[in-house]
This record gives sequence, structure tokens and C-alpha cells, in this order.
Amino acid sequence: MNIGTSLPDRVTKLFVTEGGTVELDADLVYLESRDERLAEQERIAAELRSAQKKLAAEEQYHSALIEEARIHEREIETLRPLQIEAQEANQRSLKAELETAQKNLQRQQSLTAANSSSEQELDRDRLAVRVAEEKLKSASKELDRLKAGWVLDREVAKAAVKSAEAASARALAGVPVDELEKQLQHAKSRVAQAVLKAPFAGQVLKVMKRPGEVSNGGAILQLANTSEMHAVAEVYESEIRHIRIGQKATISSPALERELRGWVGEIGVQIYKNDVLDVDPASDTDTRVVEVRILLDDSKAAASLTHLQVDVTIGLEASGGDRTAAFDRFPK
Repeated sequence: MNIGTSLPDRVTKLFVTEGGTVELDADLVYLESRDERLAEQERIAAELRSAQKKLAAEEQYHSALIEEARIHEREIETLRPLQIEAQEANQRSLKAELETAQKNLQRQQSLTAANSSSEQELDRDRLAVRVAEEKLKSASKELDRLKAGWVLDREVAKAAVKSAEAASARALAGVPVDELEKQLQHAKSRVAQAVLKAPFAGQVLKVMKRPGEVSNGGAILQLANTSEMHAVAEVYESEIRHIRIGQKATISSPALERELRGWVGEIGVQIYKNDVLDVDPASDTDTRVVEVRILLDDSKAAASLTHLQVDVTIGLEASGGDRTAAFDRFPK
């Protein structure tokens, strides 16, 4: 599998060597754009931290304002009725005083008419009635004012709570935490694109670009899972009818210390011109063949010999005969 970039970039750091093995998600290559993208990521992260602190401060401040408005609302709902109740009690007391003063005046008028009391005492009782009447009138007006004020104050207090809540929502909306979080995720994604990671555990077959070299959107290295190797045999189209899944196969080559064993794991369904050259100069180089994949019993013996040309013998009990093949990874 070719590992590379879709856009031109320069290799700055290489973590692998040809023939070395890597684990899944291991860092393979750092690209030049990584440093710039990391700086952009940190800038956005710093802005996000600042915005989060500001958001926390705004939340605390406006929560206090909202609570203050709600306390005032509760104060009006609790204290105003008590004030009205006290004023009603005061009004009842003043009514009693007025009634007492009126009775005293009536009694004094009777005594004066009978020449049993002086005019001075009569005037005193008249004054007492007028004072009691004025006090009662003033208390009645104060009671009306308290009742009307209670209704108005309740509306004002409720409006103050709503205003504080709206101001809080407006202030919090003005702190771009959500937008910065999205920008940070995008920045992290861009940084990740500048780091090539192993999509699977495997072996590095070839390194095409070294640190300092520019990749113009192509492959930087080749990685393969060599733990499962197979041989791709080219079987003549005239003989493919003899090949069956599961047939035993023997693989040989001067490059191998010993013959390898395997079995037919996959039979192609298309006809090709042969790709692997025969050592016999008189052989037909334009033979039409079918690819047959041979799974090896021991992949380790061929792990370092990808694309090695080998000879394959399939199903000695059938008519398979010798075939030319090459090692490959399995699956591709």
C-alpha cells in the first residue's frame, strides 16, 4: 500500500526505515506543513481558553444580577402584603378612634345643651373628631397607594428578572466558545493530515522520499502486511479448468532456502496477458493467463521477498503442472 499525500508537501521527519516493521497508528512521516498547522492549532486553543474564562466570568456576573432581581421580586411578593396588612390594621384602629371621638362629641353636645359643660370642652371634642377623620382619610389613601404600588412593583420586578436573563443570554452569546471549538477541531484535523500514520501493522517495503524532499502529491513510502503472503500464479487459460480452490501447491526459487507449501485460495475470473517473464527465451511472452492466488502455509519465509519471481506447481494429482508466479501480500 502506498502511503503519501494528496497535495504537494515536504518531508521533515521520517520515523521508519526500509524493512522495518510498524504498529497500527504509528507515526510514519511528519510533513513540513505540520509546524504551521500546529501553530494555528495552538493559537485557536489559546483563544478558546480565553473565551472560556470570559464565558465563566460573564456567567458568574449575570447569574448574580439575575439572583439580585429575583430576590427583589421575592421581597415585593413577601413584604408588600405585610405592609398592606399593617396599614389595614392601622385603618381599623383609626376608625375606632374616630367612632370614640364622635361619641364623645355627641355626649359633650348633650351636656352643653343642658348647660352642664362649657363651650371650651365642646370645641375640644369637635377638634378631636376632625383630627380622627383626617387621620383615617390619610390612612385610607396610604392603603390605596400600597395596594396600587404592589401591583405595579410586581410587574416591574418580573420585568427586571426577564431583563437580567435577556442581558445574560446576549452577553453569553457574544462569547464565541462554540465557534472556536469547531475551529479547533478543524485545526486538529489539519494537523493530523500533516502526520502520516500506519493504517495497519506491517512492514515498510520501500521509502521513496527522504527528509527534505518534496512529495508532489504522490507516495512517500510503501507499507504492506507481510504476515500473510501469497504467490500469484499465472495459469494458462487452457488449463484453468483444472484448478480448484484448496488444491495443494509447491513454491520454489533459488532465492528460497527451501520449497514452500501452500494452497489455492482464489481463482481469477478475468483473462490477462502474462506479466511474469519466463526464463525460457523461446517461450510465448504474449500468453493469455488467469491469476491464481496461492496462500502460503509459512508466510514468514517469504515476508522479505515481495515480488520475487518463483515457480509454482499446483495439484500434482491433477494436470496443473509448473506455473510462473510472483510473491505478493495477502490480501492486497
